[in-house]
Amino acid sequence: MERLGGRPPRLRRIRAPLCDGLSLDQADQARLSEIQRDNARLYRAHLMKEELGDLLNGRQTNVARRLLEKWCSWAVRSRLPAFVRTGRAICGHMDGIVAYVHQRITSGLVEGLINKARLATRQANGFHSAAAVLAMISLRCSRLDLRPAHKRLAA
Repeated sequence: MERLGGRPPRLRRIRAPLCDGLSLDQADQARLSEIQRDNARLYRAHLMKEELGDLLNGRQTNVARRLLEKWCSWAVRSRLPAFVRTGRAICGHMDGIVAYVHQRITSGLVEGLINKARLATRQANGFHSAAAVLAMISLRCSRLDLRPAHKRLAA
């Protein structure tokens, strides 16, 4: 089998069917069945990725915990090094992942507020007290519109 570009010829254009399992047309389904036949490890990795995505889309915490525990044992037994590491990491952070499934809150909002606070602190060189810095952070993180009235009405 001749390798072009570091991959076997049949595996060169398979990224599309492996990226999104929801919208496969007939050609992508045929390629996916070829992958199932020719490269069992890649197909198994694809199935594990899709399964993890599906169970993270659920909303029931008890079901999610049980399915995550099953997925973790499947990943650790898969003998695919990336999935073994991922399975162990998920098992170590199970409570946080289940909390995400229940609440759908990520740390993005908090990190954004922290960045705003750091920016206000850097720009607050001339403030003489911590209270003034805290007031500036509160002002920046609130959604007050501080433009003059005539500019607000014109917009």
